[in-house]
Amino acid sequence: MANLRLILILLSIISIIHSNPITEAQHNQIKFLVENKAFNGIKALDGSYHSIIPDNYDWRKQYPNCFRAVKSQGKCSSSYALSVSATLESRVCINSNGNNNFELSPQDILSCGFNEKRCKLEASLKDTWEYVERNGLLTEKCFPYLSKEGSIVPQCPSSCVYNKDPFYRYKALTGSFHFVKGIVEIKTEIMIYGPVTTVMTVYEDFALYNGGLYEYQYGKQMSDLSVTIVGWGKENGIDYWIVRNTWGMYWGENGYFRIKINDPKSNIENNVGVSKSLLWY
Repeated sequence: MANLRLILILLSIISIIHSNPITEAQHNQIKFLVENKAFNGIKALDGSYHSIIPDNYDWRKQYPNCFRAVKSQGKCSSSYALSVSATLESRVCINSNGNNNFELSPQDILSCGFNEKRCKLEASLKDTWEYVERNGLLTEKCFPYLSKEGSIVPQCPSSCVYNKDPFYRYKALTGSFHFVKGIVEIKTEIMIYGPVTTVMTVYEDFALYNGGLYEYQYGKQMSDLSVTIVGWGKENGIDYWIVRNTWGMYWGENGYFRIKINDPKSNIENNVGVSKSLLWY
């Protein structure tokens, strides 16, 4: 009976999910499937196999107000701070149906969590997310990003820049950081809980990207870059990720780029990690 219930739930939503944004009720049904280990697909009574993961999925279309203009890290090696803060704020917003919509402070991570790096070194995603789990993040309004020039990393504050603003930190769920391995697993994580962070290998030609599907053409390897995957798509038979960069809204596609899934040079699927938003619960 339990398997039959899963089949009926799956078939009731599979016919519409590939062409329409999912509703809150459908989202809850999919979450039920995930928790019952039946999300990726299931055999129907006639023996056919149905996959519930659509060809195209973009959280920006589901909740456009949950995605603010892409910040530029500037001359500071702070992609880890910008990507994690952007990922958490979008997860909080999405998982509260858009009701908790605020911009979180990457400066908090730089000044309060990793001040010793002072814009010179990137931190690991695991260390960054675990800092957010323990301490939380102030809002951007409370503690704005001030390290764009790469020479200033202010001390961790005890009050907001504007003292009238509430001094409150928004945390990720303690102990929830996890790496996500596999294409289906990454898509499942994104579709149910929101965008994810990852670290990719970047080459010189990536700086010149201005739209379309990025594919390595030339140039030496540069430093690794932390970014946020917000969805995926399919174009001319090619599957790709939709990714938020940390180089500002005037780079790429309004600060985003698209890259082929299983791209051999970027290693973009090899370092996906994320923590859960407290406001999911």
